Amino acid sequence: MINMGEEVAWIRTASDEELSEPARTAYKEAARVYGADINLIRAAGLWPELVEVEARRLALFAETDTELAPDLKELIGVRVAELHNSEYCRSRYRAELLARGWSDEKITHILQDIESDHLSRDERAVLRFADKMTRLPQSMSTEDIDLLRQAGLTDRGILETAALTAYFNSQTLLANALGVMRPNT
Repeated sequence: MINMGEEVAWIRTASDEELSEPARTAYKEAARVYGADINLIRAAGLWPELVEVEARRLALFAETDTELAPDLKELIGVRVAELHNSEYCRSRYRAELLARGWSDEKITHILQDIESDHLSRDERAVLRFADKMTRLPQSMSTEDIDLLRQAGLTDRGILETAALTAYFNSQTLLANALGVMRPNT
């Protein structure tokens, strides 16, 4: 499962023997959902409880049927990773969109201009919210919430947008802080 000879971060990664059974199960489940490139989870393996918590969060956001469309969830991830200049996360979330049939050109255009005509008015509102929450979280206001309501989101959808944006922020910050890298980079 974990190849100790492969450098995936600036810190040591846990060996299979060091992982608790729940952490090992969580790692396998993440690998099933996202393929072999889950180096952030590998880097977190020294703290098995963190792997377990992150696996539950990943399942909640990735596999739960929510108000936000799966593509929009990944767009939030790519945007947040772009804002944090997290190459690892940017490439992970971008790969998900490519696997869903998005073109690289379309993704790049949206990242360069979240007002892109590739997005609906409602999708732009969600990305604007995620952008502001990432760049200027201290400046969030009721007006930002009202804009999401105008875009058709319920309070549950607004909560999902904020929670998902916070999740992607935490993942990109953790990946950057630990020097998590793509396989064979």
